[in-house]
Amino acid sequence: MKILLATTNKGKITEFKKILNSHKDLEILTLDSFNIDEDVEEVGNSFEQNSILKANFYNKIAKIPTIAEDSGLEIKALNNEPGIYSARYGGINITDKDRVDLILDKMKNIEQKFRVAKFISVICSVGFKKDFFLSKGILLGEIFHKAVGKNGFGYDPIFFIPKKNKTLAMMTEKQKNEISHRRLAIEKFLNNYKKNKKNNE
Repeated sequence: MKILLATTNKGKITEFKKILNSHKDLEILTLDSFNIDEDVEEVGNSFEQNSILKANFYNKIAKIPTIAEDSGLEIKALNNEPGIYSARYGGINITDKDRVDLILDKMKNIEQKFRVAKFISVICSVGFKKDFFLSKGILLGEIFHKAVGKNGFGYDPIFFIPKKNKTLAMMTEKQKNEISHRRLAIEKFLNNYKKNKKNNE
């Protein structure tokens, strides 16, 4: 089955394709495959609402089964900021490094034990046999006191996993994809997809 992965984020596209690569019955197409360059305004108040908005918007254009993800970082000490604004935290024209530096500055006087955080991924799937379904993954961790590591993207250099004693950016692609919030959300999507497929055979 051909499905549209509705995101322009190259880091996300790479991770989705790597994780979904073993499922030979799914062919992942991107917005570029359809020459779609339209943006949807993310006006939802939650990851769930924004993923639904994006999935429905691009499904209507491409007219094939579509998955869209909304994801972000929640930091308890910052009242769960940046949350749904993770991709545009601090302004739309600043870099990932600028956003990392902004968070490090806001967290500079907070002790490590109070630096708990979580990554959240919510995938909305539309255009399948079932109208739509949501799949959510959460990865618990801490905000490290400095950016470490060269892999991954976004906030990975400051998202520390105590059990691994590494930030996500210090992990290999394979190591990250084994534990990430995105991996968990994708696995739930695949379980829903398989159940949906079986029930309609």
